[in-house]
Amino acid sequence: MANNSVKLYIWFEKQSFPSLIDLFLNGNHLVKFPDTSLKPTLQYLGVARCHLESLPSYLSEFKKLQYLDARDNNISIVRDGLKMLINTNQVESYFSGNAVCETDKSLDCKYG
Repeated sequence: MANNSVKLYIWFEKQSFPSLIDLFLNGNHLVKFPDTSLKPTLQYLGVARCHLESLPSYLSEFKKLQYLDARDNNISIVRDGLKMLINTNQVESYFSGNAVCETDKSLDCKYG
């Protein structure tokens, strides 16, 4: 569903997508963030260029997460729980192009 430049009103949740592992929504206007019910299965999440101002606190509960691309949004803070998950699980993560990169050097804020 990536790179369509549309507003996504779809509710990504376990009932509709019971085995969802990869979810790439990059390049769209994400109106509803994927639901917490996806935490048992979701491993790869792309939300780059989705007009996000924050990431939900429940994202730190996605214990199977291996990849998170949140580049080029307007995220100003990444909560400690998510940073702990990124470090513990060695999540491949990207945050360049967000305001948080000006203040938090613990995140991967390099372009490329």
